[in-house]
Parts: sequence; C-alpha cells; structure tokens
Amino acid sequence: MTSEEFKIICFKNNIHLTEIAFEKLQQYHNDLIYWNDKVNLISRKDITNLWERHILHALTIIKYFEIKKNSNCLDIGSGGGIPGIPISIVRPDLSMLLVDSIEKKIKITESMADHTANKKLRAVRTRVEELHFNRKYREQFDIFISRAVAPVNQILEWIQYLLKPHSKIILYKGGNIDEEIKLAKNSFPKLKIKVHPISLIDCDFFEKDDKKLLICEFKYEEPCYKR
Repeated sequence: MTSEEFKIICFKNNIHLTEIAFEKLQQYHNDLIYWNDKVNLISRKDITNLWERHILHALTIIKYFEIKKNSNCLDIGSGGGIPGIPISIVRPDLSMLLVDSIEKKIKITESMADHTANKKLRAVRTRVEELHFNRKYREQFDIFISRAVAPVNQILEWIQYLLKPHSKIILYKGGNIDEEIKLAKNSFPKLKIKVHPISLIDCDFFEKDDKKLLICEFKYEEPCYKR
C-alpha cells in the first residue's frame, strides 16, 4: 500500500486526515522504517506492509469509537509508538502517554513522538503494572489502548487502579478470543465488552486476518477494582 492509497482508504472509511496530519504520518512512516532497521520495533517481514497493517490498523479506532475531545489516554506496551503515535497525529487534542518496559524501544519512540511536535504526546519507560504506585497516575486516564500485548484479563489487572469512572479500554485483537473474553468477565463481573470486527472499504486485510476491536468498560456503581 502506498501513502496515497492509504490516504484514499482513510477518506473512504471516515478516517479524516488533515494535510498536516498526513505529512506527519508520512514522517512517522519513514522514521519507523529507519529505526526498525536498527532495533526490532515491528516484525521486519512486515515492514513493506507498514501503512496497511500498522498505521491504518492503529487508526481504525477512529472509525469505530468516538474519543471525547481532550481525553487523557494511555497506550500500554507501545513499542514503536503503535497505536498511540498515529492516533495522536490525527487527534492532537488528546493527551497520550506511551508506556513500554524496554528502554531502547522507548527512547526511539520518544524521538519519533518528538517529531510530531505535539506537547501532549509523551513516552515513558516503565512497566504498566508499576504505574499505580505513582499517585499522579492513579484514576487519571479516560482511555486505555493496547495492541497485541496481553490477554484481556491481564491488562485489566494491570490498569484497574488507573481508571477514571466510565473509562474505556480499547484493545486491538485478532482470531478467536471467546475464552479470553469469558475469563475476563469471570474475573471482573462488572465488565462489559463490545466486539467490533474491523471491516474497511477497499482494504480486506483486516477481515481476512480476523482483526477486531474490543471496547471494554465497567458498570460503574463503585470503584471498578472492587469486584
């Protein structure tokens, strides 16, 4: 997929890009290719499919979910900045914290984030399960994003103390995840999950690869971590 094909597919699927956003996505695309040759941020066999399988995949959240303006977002396990950086480029109003535990990855991600010139986009090296020990992060996030990091149940265990009331957890998943969802609901009885199979006009990769978005939230009657 070329950058122009990417742009057309975004337009056809109501993923609206300004010219500035498109230019920044091109810069990010080039940065990823450059750095991936030095540090394995994404699978090297996938580098020729970067527009489709990574950047476009990241932006499918915009098609299926409306993120409120100025939301405080956390991208966990964000090696290489996907999905957080593409989302921040298209939605610069969002505050986005990128977290990864591998120092060399997060330093490169921080450099690529700086190229966006978005002061609301930050990268931090830490383990997400350690964030709740820092008071400034507890109950601070409106939106949690994660792509292919861990099972639903494990992610919820990590982030439960970081949730604001009515926070949304958006997970990029693929394949059969019925057992994963069942386990999460058994562990968190107040959990609600909606599954959105990803289907884009003029791009059949996501259907063929059974990609989907999980939108998770808690029925909020009391702090969600009180099960």
